[in-house]
Amino acid sequence: MTWGRIQHPVDPGTVCELVLQASPMFALGGDPVSARLCANLREAADSSDAPSFYECFLRFCRRPIPRGDGYEPWRNSIDLTMRAGEEIAYCGRRRTGPVTA
Repeated sequence: MTWGRIQHPVDPGTVCELVLQASPMFALGGDPVSARLCANLREAADSSDAPSFYECFLRFCRRPIPRGDGYEPWRNSIDLTMRAGEEIAYCGRRRTGPVTA
């Protein structure tokens, strides 16, 4: 989960690419090959692939998006942070057992 279409208001390509690039830092149990943007929050919340959806969602909700003159500087800052692999949360199943290199 991330902030959504920060990079482009309609085209989900860049945000999906950023999520895919960041995915190796999560214990997915395999090599990710694609990422897609859910059509809406309900789709994500109902997904069996996102059991931690609400925990991640609430983490983002605690930090409101500014309005007016504050929006563009905030959007630019979040874009840069996402491009650095941050502001992206993993909502999937947690790995059980020890993590080995």
